[in-house]
Amino acid sequence: MKERSRLKNPQFVIHLESTHFYYRNLDRYERKLRRKVLWKRGSFALGALLFGWLILESAQAFSLF
Repeated sequence: MKERSRLKNPQFVIHLESTHFYYRNLDRYERKLRRKVLWKRGSFALGALLFGWLILESAQAFSLF
């Protein structure tokens, strides 16, 4: 019986090794993407809070006049 390799495409792995592909670059890329997503979510949340504060202050100002 032929022993199966864990690698689905060994030629692709050979290509990665020959081009000096490193797994750690993926980790750095993933961290960068996560930071971008967190930055976007944080910016959106801050903008929503500021907009809500503006509406609240405007309503209070209109109630005075």
